[in-house]
Amino acid sequence: MRADIIKTYKTLHTWTGLIAGMALFICFFAGAMTMFKGTLDRWAKPPGAQAQWVAGDQWLLLMQKTLAAHPEAAKGFTLHLQPSENIGAPLVWDANPERSRFDPQAPWGATLDEQGELVTAPFSTSPMANLVDMLHQTAGIPGDGHHLFGVYVMGAIGVVYALALVSGLVVLLPTLVKDFLALRRGKNLKRFWLDAHNVIGLTSLPFHLMIALTVIVFAFHDFLYDALSLTTYKERPLFEMHEHHDRGGKPWQAISCLHRRCWLTCNKPLRILFPGKCSIWGR
Repeated sequence: MRADIIKTYKTLHTWTGLIAGMALFICFFAGAMTMFKGTLDRWAKPPGAQAQWVAGDQWLLLMQKTLAAHPEAAKGFTLHLQPSENIGAPLVWDANPERSRFDPQAPWGATLDEQGELVTAPFSTSPMANLVDMLHQTAGIPGDGHHLFGVYVMGAIGVVYALALVSGLVVLLPTLVKDFLALRRGKNLKRFWLDAHNVIGLTSLPFHLMIALTVIVFAFHDFLYDALSLTTYKERPLFEMHEHHDRGGKPWQAISCLHRRCWLTCNKPLRILFPGKCSIWGR
């Protein structure tokens, strides 16, 4: 390959790597911390007064009474089957579900008293876990909109990131076989660090390409959906709700099967969205 082409790609790799690297460092570090989001939330919230927990045979009754008294909870709530120091009540929902997911939550909790009557109250949550998630997705770049402005900026940085990966691969192509996995340590430490950079970059290239691609799709998915609607789907809806998801206006029937499954064995929170969508997840 001609030397001038290699020089051009080396310059492109250097500048795109520097531009993307500063923001990506924040996102990667915060992304690693989001793996412990639930643990961070438990650690950051000081213990407080806890509502009375309900027995397993009262879960359905609790859900029925909560949905009857607070219809807005039907947009989605979480049933905590076991008490925890950072959870204020067995059944929790967001009183402001239309908010941006990075805005402060307005959680409410519900339980049953000893007479089986519904008791509800608001309680506070720690913003730390959501802050870490926001840093992962925006690198701390401010700005509001349908999505946070930082998400769009990170989408553009994802494109720059992909250019850095491709240009770096082109630079290494002439010596790829000879220098693959080579770590030459001597008086020239610059050579050693360059070899380490190349080895790490080549061995992790598939993962970095996947990260770059998913960042771009995550940031600009609305535009991609619009383009698909215009060019491929046309008159057909892009997403359809299947008939079997409709539970005929009785949302507790949708989770009766999970109620039976979790009666004795499940101790993880139960995330419930309506109509008729349930999932079990761990903290």
